[in-house]
Amino acid sequence: MPIEKSQQKQQPVIIVKDDNGQILRKVSVKEWLENHPFNADKEDFELKLYREALNYFYLKQYDQAEDLLIYLCEATHYQRYEYIERVATLYRTQNRLDKERCILLLAKRMQEKNQAPKELLQRITRRLDKVDEQLNHYQKANNLLALN
Repeated sequence: MPIEKSQQKQQPVIIVKDDNGQILRKVSVKEWLENHPFNADKEDFELKLYREALNYFYLKQYDQAEDLLIYLCEATHYQRYEYIERVATLYRTQNRLDKERCILLLAKRMQEKNQAPKELLQRITRRLDKVDEQLNHYQKANNLLALN
């Protein structure tokens, strides 16, 4: 799910802190990769980005968390469900059920395409069903309000 230009806020950043936890600077992910070629696993870098996204999430800096999580989802071709689940939870927290549904549908398609375990597909389907149920409830409530 590429991000349209109208949806782009800014590039995900990495916060560089000193030993005391003071912010030294912010570096874009692209710049970090250019200046710090890593020969360790790519997963190590993804883990650092994921931790930073969780940090933003718990600080309620949802825009920054969303940027990093979407970056991770796209970088892994929506194959890491923990990233998908966290983005969906972020959207749920913000009551953006339409976005939650979109990310879950995309994840389900990608998982089906890559023949994921049926348990994972069932998990995504159950969450989608809950979102659809809530969206239907909101739609019915809005229809009742419109009639009055």
